[in-house]
Amino acid sequence: MQLNPLSSEMEALYGWALVIEHRPQDAMPHLQRARELDPHNLDTYLSLPLALEETGKPQEAIKAVQVFGPSGMLAMAYVRAGRRSEAQKLIPRLQDPWDLALAYQALGDTTQALDALASAIDRRELNAVMAKTDPTFDSLRSNPRFQSLVARFKIPNPTR
Repeated sequence: MQLNPLSSEMEALYGWALVIEHRPQDAMPHLQRARELDPHNLDTYLSLPLALEETGKPQEAIKAVQVFGPSGMLAMAYVRAGRRSEAQKLIPRLQDPWDLALAYQALGDTTQALDALASAIDRRELNAVMAKTDPTFDSLRSNPRFQSLVARFKIPNPTR
């Protein structure tokens, strides 16, 4: 970021790193700056809603993620905003296993979330690599099946 202060990618990556560290308040300025630098930066559309949700702004998270249409992120935002039935209505429209994993996790359906995550891993979806550090899956970290799934990536445990 020091070498290229106008890099939307670096701002977004730094913001995501702060989200992973459970510091969404610190992440917000970087994610917003990344979006200002490049309104089409996909990383901000994935990270910013999560940071907004974590800072108690679920309605803003819904607005930030609605641009993609039905998605697991939108289902998560609906659940956190107390709009559970709207999240459930999205399930039949979700095709991507990663989106289904996010949606089922938000809805508290551990079995379906892990089934969808296993499918995302089997398909070698890029997003599935993030499961080990994505705060969305914090409640599953102690689940033996979750541990077995993410162990397939051979990614070391993050230090906190």
